[in-house]
Amino acid sequence: MSKNENRDKENEKDLPSTPQPAPVPVTEQFLMWLENLSGSELTSWERLPDIGLYMDQVLTLMDRQLAMYKREGEDKLLTQPMINNYTKDGLLPRALDKKYTQAHLALLSILCSLKPVLSMSDLDQLLKDTHDESTERDLYAFFLTAQEEAICQTKNLLEPEIRALQKGNAGDEAAPTNHEDERRQMALLALRMAVDARVRIMMTQKILDSLRK
Repeated sequence: MSKNENRDKENEKDLPSTPQPAPVPVTEQFLMWLENLSGSELTSWERLPDIGLYMDQVLTLMDRQLAMYKREGEDKLLTQPMINNYTKDGLLPRALDKKYTQAHLALLSILCSLKPVLSMSDLDQLLKDTHDESTERDLYAFFLTAQEEAICQTKNLLEPEIRALQKGNAGDEAAPTNHEDERRQMALLALRMAVDARVRIMMTQKILDSLRK
């Protein structure tokens, strides 16, 4: 090794190390996401394209439409085989001359939103009964309103709890909590929400079972 190289290595040792930024607490990350969640993320019926879209256009639009539901690292929430299966199972009307209408886009939004919590047979039953006296437009409007109300209620419930987690009780003064304890409390909060969601899904399934009879 040359003298210059030795000198460079010695100089590197003398340089002050760059401080690494502190990790963003999990509560702060979640609150930032929660504050940006408006409850009206999905496109209204009036703003859905009414010119008829081909399959690739539908997939592009629905990728934006369903962005709210995406988890980190998740790829597509809707694919061409999924659309074909929805059509084959009777959940989605057939395309008109290979073009998809506003009604198709509205139904796809509902199906993709509810697919993680309901089976295909439950979705089929749900759409059969809700279609009895309503059009796709009416059903989609009801769905958007129900979703916006659910998001608003959940945000109002969660935000104060999470802000409370960010601060400990130290007499009359609030102090930051230990990060590990903060993570544990967030995990317990997620568990409570998961249990609540499971009970609601169970009750939904019981209603659909009653409708089948």
